[in-house]
Amino acid sequence: HIYQHKICVFTLSSNIRKILFIVFCKIYFIIYREFNLNINNLINISIEGLKTIKEERFYYTERGYQGRLYCSLQSKLDSLEVPERAIIEMEYQKSSRHGMTQRPDIVIHIPAEFNDLEVNEGNFVVFALKKKANKEKAKEDFDKLDEMFESLRYQYGFFINISSQKHFLEYYDGQYKDKIHSFAVNLIENSIFIKHAYWKNGEFFTKEYNDNQDDFV
Repeated sequence: HIYQHKICVFTLSSNIRKILFIVFCKIYFIIYREFNLNINNLINISIEGLKTIKEERFYYTERGYQGRLYCSLQSKLDSLEVPERAIIEMEYQKSSRHGMTQRPDIVIHIPAEFNDLEVNEGNFVVFALKKKANKEKAKEDFDKLDEMFESLRYQYGFFINISSQKHFLEYYDGQYKDKIHSFAVNLIENSIFIKHAYWKNGEFFTKEYNDNQDDFV
């Protein structure tokens, strides 16, 4: 009886160790992800990426600008410490297994299907780009970002209004104010001007940049 009791305790302990190991791995993944892809790093590489696009040609079409921004973000993302297997992709098609059919312009994520993750895990930031968006078009993209937050738990969403001086974030009326950052970027006489708007703890902020100096507001 004593021998059998010891075997049962050992078996139970072994199972508990496995469960604890799985829980520890999940917690480690979440902490590691948050630590290495914090919002300040994402904002910095995005603004620096926008500053590099000085060719007038890329401001003619949304698709051309998107491709150039992707290349810039990729080079800058390589300089950050990011979770293993995190990648940047363009127009990754969401499907029924994601609960939507969006094709976001750019995402930074860990592909779930290759890394034994749920589809709503390992999703860091999604970019929505529009060329000369008006208020209605901007709000449509804000709604799409909300869907990404709700269904796939993306940490942040960046809206970029190309060839415009208006970010329209003051018209956002969703539930995820602290997750959305909006940028208006414009090329004027070979200089890049960027307006950045965001909400933090219920307060609305705006900053302005150009390609020759840092934050000047």
